[in-house]
Amino acid sequence: THFHDMGLIFAIFQPIYNGYSQYLMQPTDCVSKPYRFLKAVSDYRGTTFTMPNFAYDHCSNYITEEEKESLDLSSMVNAGNGAEPVHLNTMITFNECFEKCGLPKDAIVPGYGLAEATLMVTANKRDETNTRMTAVELDRTMFERNKIVPANGSNSITCCSSGVIKEDISLKIVDPKTLYECEENTVGEIWISSDSVSPGYWEKPEINREIFQACIKDSEQKYYLRTGDLGFIYQDNLYISGRCKDVIIIRGANYYPNDIEFTVGNAHPDLVMDSCAAFTQKSGSEEQLYIVVE
Repeated sequence: THFHDMGLIFAIFQPIYNGYSQYLMQPTDCVSKPYRFLKAVSDYRGTTFTMPNFAYDHCSNYITEEEKESLDLSSMVNAGNGAEPVHLNTMITFNECFEKCGLPKDAIVPGYGLAEATLMVTANKRDETNTRMTAVELDRTMFERNKIVPANGSNSITCCSSGVIKEDISLKIVDPKTLYECEENTVGEIWISSDSVSPGYWEKPEINREIFQACIKDSEQKYYLRTGDLGFIYQDNLYISGRCKDVIIIRGANYYPNDIEFTVGNAHPDLVMDSCAAFTQKSGSEEQLYIVVE
């Protein structure tokens, strides 16, 4: 979408700045018939596009085998996946669905960014497996306690990397309550510092002091942007786990709505994928989980 920072900065401003051709399509035209989007990539020999994770699912689910016969995606170099949580299975399925159309195995690039940082913070690099998709299997119980421990059994959760931190960005994982930097292999709030970070919101001085001028306790006096996103760094990759305000706490364990929604949406073929909402309501002194699904 062109009013969203990923579409505006990545898809409109960057081509103008760098001087290469761009082709724009209304989001509704893509959502109503995703074949239109990939046919445009095929016809115009597109090298770069970016979509949220659900759009990759949408293409895999609704582009027919007959339509694939007219697609040539061999020109693709960078297919960005961002703006919402990325899922490894989504990208694997997309690669399998469009391999016959010539889609390079290493085209999909998970990434993380935000408007306040004038977009890109992380992106995956090509590795020895000729792919840019990195994931880790973690112990689910420890993950619910904000600790990162590799899985050693069936009680696991798969987390997909959002890439390697860009060279000109300082990124820290910070406890959002104490404001101390987190220990290694711990989930916390993502704080970033860079020349590309905005000085603040228009005429919002109080919010700007809290969000754009945050300082880590017992550390160098340096301003950081508090992203409001939760995540962790593991083997030089950034993993996004959720939003600070969205965390669901049940019996002392932390759950992320996007994980619950993904699990529920894939639990039965009669449920519509990406059409689920998980939230809590107070019942007495306890939080009760509610799920609404189409």
